[in-house]
Amino acid sequence: MTYLTHDVPVASGLMRVGEWRPDEVDAPVILALHGMTSTHHVWSMLAEQLPDVRIIAPDLRGRGLSNDLTGPYGVAQHTSDARAVMRALGITRATVLGHSLGAFVAVELLARDAAESSTGAAGGGVFERGVLVDGGLPVTVPLNHSEADLLEAVLGAGARGFTLSFADRAMNRKFWSLHPALSAAWSPALAAYADTHVTEYLTAEGAIELQLAVSPHALAADSRELFGSTAARAALDRVRVPLTVLTAGRGLLNESPGVYTPREIDGWKLELPHVRFVELPTVNHYTTVLGEQGVAALAHALQRTLLSS
Repeated sequence: MTYLTHDVPVASGLMRVGEWRPDEVDAPVILALHGMTSTHHVWSMLAEQLPDVRIIAPDLRGRGLSNDLTGPYGVAQHTSDARAVMRALGITRATVLGHSLGAFVAVELLARDAAESSTGAAGGGVFERGVLVDGGLPVTVPLNHSEADLLEAVLGAGARGFTLSFADRAMNRKFWSLHPALSAAWSPALAAYADTHVTEYLTAEGAIELQLAVSPHALAADSRELFGSTAARAALDRVRVPLTVLTAGRGLLNESPGVYTPREIDGWKLELPHVRFVELPTVNHYTTVLGEQGVAALAHALQRTLLSS
């Protein structure tokens, strides 16, 4: 397998896209969309588990090496960006995989794809199936939450992390190794991922420091769309391909219950009887894609869906 990067033209600039390409020319393709504060490197552990699958993963607008792409942000814009990536790389058939924020984008991608396919529009019918990881289903939040509270609810400790500066990569790694959701799963692979999570910048005093590679404006705009969204609920009803949803039993700070409570999951199963649900009770929101156990379960679910008709 070969790891490549591309800089793809999108609205207002270039989007960095990572690709894990197997030797097999006709390998199945997964478009992988990361979470709120992440980068495409979050999928490197999954790529190791799926060496015969071509994984294409952008740094979403305002994140990673797409950090300098300006707004508008939001699910609709991320969807348009993802479609631009698919066109630029000539992808005509794929499975879409999304984690957290990326799962909401995946749902909108599938809904748009279904609409175009039903009308015979050019470019429709690209996606064969979707896999959502701890996201994509609207989440409830107390009505009295302020915007700061909302960001904290979406990101947990990460809401504070993007305002922090680190003198070097060792300090950055130390910070994330102490995160309650990551400490028990800490590994060399996670440490390497933490290095991709930050970018260098020059302080007013002329020193070089590190900060989380994510735009605070993107975080604020995107977090508002994830809770109680009628648009996200409507998009789910427009999806016309097989859908698998993986939910973590533990949340953003490794607390129980997770992002979706057992009662909410039971409710979604009744509302969406055509959707396959896979519950992962011992992993948390982040270790679904960054922990050995979570990645193994995700790889197994993807292998099962890729083999299905």
